[in-house]
Amino acid sequence: MNKLSFRFTFKHAIESQRELIHQWLKQDYISEWIHGQGLQNTLSGLEKFFQYQIENKNLDRQSEITPHWIGYDGDKPFVYFQISLKFLLIQKKVTQKPRMFIRKRAFVL
Repeated sequence: MNKLSFRFTFKHAIESQRELIHQWLKQDYISEWIHGQGLQNTLSGLEKFFQYQIENKNLDRQSEITPHWIGYDGDKPFVYFQISLKFLLIQKKVTQKPRMFIRKRAFVL
């Protein structure tokens, strides 16, 4: 049997990646878009997400926690992003609001 391999993979950010994420967010081309209260909200949300993981809580549709992700090119992390899922139960729609921060300008199109 052939095992499929994928170039890009995505995993939840983990606490040991805190400093990496902070470094990415400090880059000039990212900090021009996220700074001040927006940056503080992102960092606060990241800490809540880490705490949720430590407490072994599951994320679900009712969760108030925004998942934080790291994307990998092979085994190298290259992107940090969040996807907030807002479930509009009355209209039975799902809307997604992604926020993505690319580690290296070379990956920005």
